Amino acid sequence: MKFNALVPELSVSDISESKKFYMAILGFHLEYERVNDKFAFLSLGEAQMMLEEINGSWDTGELIYPLGRGINFQIDIDDVEKLAAALKRNGINLFRENDGKSL
Repeated sequence: MKFNALVPELSVSDISESKKFYMAILGFHLEYERVNDKFAFLSLGEAQMMLEEINGSWDTGELIYPLGRGINFQIDIDDVEKLAAALKRNGINLFRENDGKSL
């Protein structure tokens, strides 16, 4: 497997729920995981990301729910409408509706 030059690692509160979201809803694939560390490396096409359940070892500041404020990710995919439909089916509201170019 070729690793991208930059792969974000997200701290998550529940690795199981996060994997369900990224894999079952968004369509990411599990490349590998370290179950005991509650860590997963995921990919979707050429996009790659890591998830790790918060464990105190990487905290650079106070983590307050909701996590991830102030960050946006752009992922190049083949069918954005399919992805938007999956999000809506799962009760996840879009921040902004599709303008025909991106979500």
